[in-house]
Amino acid sequence: MAIKCIPLSNAQAGMILAKAVLDEKGRVLCKAETSLSEKLIYRFENMGVNLLYIQSDEEFTLEKYHALEQEIRFRFKHVTQGNMMFLLKTIILERLEARKPEK
Repeated sequence: MAIKCIPLSNAQAGMILAKAVLDEKGRVLCKAETSLSEKLIYRFENMGVNLLYIQSDEEFTLEKYHALEQEIRFRFKHVTQGNMMFLLKTIILERLEARKPEK
């Protein structure tokens, strides 16, 4: 089972949390493996939760890797070396490379 990080605005009832939801002090607001409901999503909005880690059956394939890499390079095509955006681009590409599938 894969884990996917999504913005709360993309959360839908029926999705399953892959990781516990914590507040800014590290207290558990909701445990892992909880099924999301509309009510729970609304409560997260009111608590200021921005991201959720959900379980996903979606497989990260080599084709998806290449599509993401191409998208990142396109979005950062005007970034020049030596500024913060270049550093951000480098970090994103390194993290993507670390997840690159074998086949």
